Amino acid sequence: VFNILSIIKGNKTKLLLFLQLIVLYLRSMASVVVAKLDGQIVEAIISNNFEKFTQGIFKWLLLSIPAVTINSLIRLLTGWISLSFREKLTEHMHNKYINANQAFYKIPNLLLNQASEVGSADQMICSDIKILCDKLSNVYTKISKPAMDVALYGYQLYSSIGFAGPAILG
Repeated sequence: VFNILSIIKGNKTKLLLFLQLIVLYLRSMASVVVAKLDGQIVEAIISNNFEKFTQGIFKWLLLSIPAVTINSLIRLLTGWISLSFREKLTEHMHNKYINANQAFYKIPNLLLNQASEVGSADQMICSDIKILCDKLSNVYTKISKPAMDVALYGYQLYSSIGFAGPAILG
């Protein structure tokens, strides 16, 4: 895995990863705002305050527009990150398995069993690279988001009830 990650480098990829981190932060902050707003709506229901309830629902509806945009941006950036990874990895694979002096793949020469054949090696490489890059871009999102959520929610607990809140989580 680390050899693959060393292949995937470049300013474009770093920029995309940084933008993804910013959008994930915005998503986490939107989740915090939604949680606070949900609490206000429940409070309005319990206190039987219809005006406060309708204001809360209106704010919630207004918040749904940026929330949907943020979720779409996360998916878009994940796709762009996957594409960036795929470009670098495909270039590396072509440099490794295609010689400039010959127009055929070296893969058949690497086979131990001469009776076996590799059918459409280029297609197999391309489809495997796509799957790998999609998984790698999703792993970044799925690791970064929960880590950021824990940090932000810990801070929210700390600011609400002091050090006892985050200490209970640890």
